[in-house]
Amino acid sequence: MTSGNAENVPPLTLPPSSHQPLELQLPQPSQSPYWEQPPLLPPPPLPRSQSPEGEQPPLTPPPPLPPSQSAQCSYLPHLIPPPPPRSSRIPRGVRIPNLDYVEDVSKYRRGGLHPVNLGGVLGHKYKVIHKLGYGGFATVWLARVLGEQGYVAVKIPRADSSNKEITILTHLQSVANHLAIANLLDTFTIAGPNGIHNCLVSEAGGPKLGAICRFGKRLPISFVRPAAQQLAACVACLHSAGICHGDLTDNNVLFEIKDLQQWSEAELYQHLGAPKAATLLQFNGDPAPPSAPVEAVSAINYSNFDTGLFSGRTRIVDFGEAFSTSSPPAGLGTAASYFAPEMLFGYPPSLASDVWALGCLIFEMHTSRVFAPAFFGSVEEALGMTHAALGALPEAWQDSWCDKAKPLTSGPGKKHYWFDDQIQRSRPLDSEVRKAMPELSLEELDLLLDLLKGTLAYEPSHRLTAAKVARHAWFTREL
Repeated sequence: MTSGNAENVPPLTLPPSSHQPLELQLPQPSQSPYWEQPPLLPPPPLPRSQSPEGEQPPLTPPPPLPPSQSAQCSYLPHLIPPPPPRSSRIPRGVRIPNLDYVEDVSKYRRGGLHPVNLGGVLGHKYKVIHKLGYGGFATVWLARVLGEQGYVAVKIPRADSSNKEITILTHLQSVANHLAIANLLDTFTIAGPNGIHNCLVSEAGGPKLGAICRFGKRLPISFVRPAAQQLAACVACLHSAGICHGDLTDNNVLFEIKDLQQWSEAELYQHLGAPKAATLLQFNGDPAPPSAPVEAVSAINYSNFDTGLFSGRTRIVDFGEAFSTSSPPAGLGTAASYFAPEMLFGYPPSLASDVWALGCLIFEMHTSRVFAPAFFGSVEEALGMTHAALGALPEAWQDSWCDKAKPLTSGPGKKHYWFDDQIQRSRPLDSEVRKAMPELSLEELDLLLDLLKGTLAYEPSHRLTAAKVARHAWFTREL
């Protein structure tokens, strides 16, 4: 095992940036909040039949759950943690700097995230120069290889994470060769104050799809069509290798930047902005403990990024939820807006659930809008938005959904409350696409809608395969 820091490394020279004190209370390593406990598991997955060449077999609807089990499915939203005790809250009069795109610093504890500082060296050869992103299970850093030209992305998972992603990527490199699959360049371990972290090194990417759409940027159709086709072809490649991604979201689709590997650090900061950081202090004014970084660092903000710098290559990252099609898990941690609706009703994750998420991404790439926005992060909310776009759920699902909805909402659980078009605000898919893309001709609109409806069918067996999506006329016909 190697240490995450190296001695006698020259300090990183950064452009001027604002460093302000940020007073946050860090939990002691012995603390274990109850909301960090594993979620309740759904019923065991149904038996799956094998199907060659990535084709998805029809899924048999599961039997209805007994009333006593209806509140134990994996779709239940996580409990919202209560506010901290009054004595531990930020005192009045303390000014908190405005620093966006920062991970939850309470994750820096035993078994959690590894503290990383700008200018530090990881794995004895990767010098940290910026932050690419973060999540509840990892941070991702932009680094330069010491003594070499070019940049890499270093992902540092939590210490309590498994090696599954490394196993999946190693398998994919041996059986699949697709440019849109993140290439695993190196792995190493860090023995840090919070545990041992199994780190992954891959090519440095670019902005996430979500980062572009978050600021309402519409990408030109000449860019979007080939990018979406690349994405579909990559998913088809995964499926043919017997792998489901399991977490296809706009945070896991990147647009590559051309000539990034040739930029100097000064050019990189010119295009991506200098890192913004804030010193972490405990409430008593002491510096942060060794379990946390000296500073909280904001991830790259792409709000002013020049989309003309895109190379045209689309890439899928983050295989932490990926699984073999021969042994699907009982449930997934997929974000609500990309969660296939059948999984709310006991169906196991499958190739078809990946295709649903792919359809959501294709919609988002073309319209710069999320297909099923869930502002509060619940799959129940996303399902309501899906119903408004696609119409009524299959009849067999409706009664089951009402039973599940009763303990989860303060509103009525009756059938008409969820499925009456007079109550639900309608936002039909056709009109949403037409409104977002008025430049399309009727023929072009029909082609795009045919593609979207083929991926966003309620019944999993009615969806296109990823391979058929990549060959769809919307991508192959000249416009």
